[in-house]
Amino acid sequence: MSSRLPLALTAAALGAVLLAGCTADPTAGSTSAPQSTTAPDTQTTADACAAVEDAVTGAVDAFQKVDPTDPQAAAQAFDDLASSLGTAADAVSDSEVGALLPRLQQDFATAAEVMGAVAGGDLGRVGDLQAPTADIQDAFGEFAALCR
Repeated sequence: MSSRLPLALTAAALGAVLLAGCTADPTAGSTSAPQSTTAPDTQTTADACAAVEDAVTGAVDAFQKVDPTDPQAAAQAFDDLASSLGTAADAVSDSEVGALLPRLQQDFATAAEVMGAVAGGDLGRVGDLQAPTADIQDAFGEFAALCR
């Protein structure tokens, strides 16, 4: 049971980071009408933030429901978040918000791979979650700053 404690703490901490990153008001400070996402760099930052938040909210909700002692479920949740961010990237033409998405997608994909290894019994990989978790936290901090 003690080998699951780091996994549980990591999952709980990451869940808190995701919630904090997704609570910014994407419409604050914006008075412009929604823009089309078909033309590059014509989308407002607020619209881009809304597109990302909408795409990620469902995955974050699912992640919160994952038992933190179930590494396979956590791996799937990380993978789902990476996929949601890929989908969100298709709806974003704002260059600032768009620049964060590949980084976040890669970090969640890395976390999914690590959690999959942990689920397969490689408990020594739990420490490998530190770097992507820190990167995710930094990127969501940047996202929150852009989307205030």
